[in-house]
Amino acid sequence: MKGVSRIRPAVSRYSIAWDPVISIRFLYLWETSKCNLKDLTMKLGALLALCTGQTIQTLCSIELANIIWGDCIQIKLTANLKTTIHSEDTSF
Repeated sequence: MKGVSRIRPAVSRYSIAWDPVISIRFLYLWETSKCNLKDLTMKLGALLALCTGQTIQTLCSIELANIIWGDCIQIKLTANLKTTIHSEDTSF
């Protein structure tokens, strides 16, 4: 197996990375007071994705009724996601 690892060395899964500062600067230029509802929604979605690192599936499953406002904002996810483990699925 040593020979195989020499012939085909391990390669990182992601060979490039992007700079989130570019996206943040772009979103900063959108003046919130002059944005329409569509632009505000896009800005919020982009900021949530940048801050949380969640997938699109997770962001799409957010429901307004499941957002809890208080000292901190909590978002409860009630939908079954692709990565959700069900108790009946855990037995092998």
